Amino acid sequence: MSSRRQCRKKPELNSAINMTNLVDVVLTILIIFILVAPFIEQGIPIALPKSDTKKVIKEHELTIRVTKDKWLYMGSVRVTEQELEKKLRSIASAKPDITVNLQGDGRTDYQSIVDVLDIVRRSGITNIGLATEAKIEQ
Repeated sequence: MSSRRQCRKKPELNSAINMTNLVDVVLTILIIFILVAPFIEQGIPIALPKSDTKKVIKEHELTIRVTKDKWLYMGSVRVTEQELEKKLRSIASAKPDITVNLQGDGRTDYQSIVDVLDIVRRSGITNIGLATEAKIEQ
């Protein structure tokens, strides 16, 4: 019986990383990111006004949003009118041909949109687009 104990070897530890599990985790995270990425920009609720215009401007470099509560967002960052003008001036000096896409909530008053347009013009930006949604014909 003692000879049996002497022949038995201690099991060796396997310190190698199991690549199958690692690949499964990475692919799962990648799929989740791909599914969530289109919704990241949609964080600010804006109900755009309706228009018959069919042309859609897809290439714009800067988006300014005006919510129904008259809050201003430059991209996804909330700014005041003074901050917006200061940032637009610095952007306009660096990129004079930049295009601004103004997304104003359809429920906000017209004066708020005009005020933002004035700020954009004062900053030296001349390429301005107004975002709308297409009317659904019935």
